[in-house]
Amino acid sequence: MKRYSFGAFLVDDSNRRAYELCQAIANLKPVKPQPLVLVGDTGCGKTHLLCSIVNRIRSSASPGVGLAHVRANDFHPQVLALIDDPSPVQRCRGAVLLVDQLESFEQKLEELEAIVRLFLDNGHAVVLASSIHPGRLENLPEGLLAVAKQGQITAIEPSPAGAQLEVLKQQMQNEAAEELATYKERVERLEGELIYYRGAKGA
Repeated sequence: MKRYSFGAFLVDDSNRRAYELCQAIANLKPVKPQPLVLVGDTGCGKTHLLCSIVNRIRSSASPGVGLAHVRANDFHPQVLALIDDPSPVQRCRGAVLLVDQLESFEQKLEELEAIVRLFLDNGHAVVLASSIHPGRLENLPEGLLAVAKQGQITAIEPSPAGAQLEVLKQQMQNEAAEELATYKERVERLEGELIYYRGAKGA
């Protein structure tokens, strides 16, 4: 997940709107109507954008900001616990709920609806990602389907193969730059320790 960032996302006319909305949400700026529903085929960048939101919020380290990320096969107990104790979401000055693979949910659908409504009712952002348009989703309960249809449905088209290679290349360059920066930091720390050791030994 760490390799995903807004900087590594290739933006063109087919995904620019989704990119800008997700950036705004990551920066805790108001986006209406809610929820934001990203619709596109597998490989078009939905998960990339969701993970970019996660990484942007985590890197900002803003106190009092809540973040929940769930998938069809990964509904974390801490997120489910919010149904019985919604106070963490109610107290947050800003919070974001990210739901990936909406079309694949088969279990805990009532719980998912309750969590989505909890975030929305408290004025927080919700991003739903699906490979199927909400109008054609048959697995969701009527209440959650109605919520999704009332949101901001934004389509994402897949990038050309050549563009995808460029994205991968950019991701690899970013990862290499991060590793190099970490290596330099370690070297500088070791050099500082060595200078201290020599000074202490000379004294």
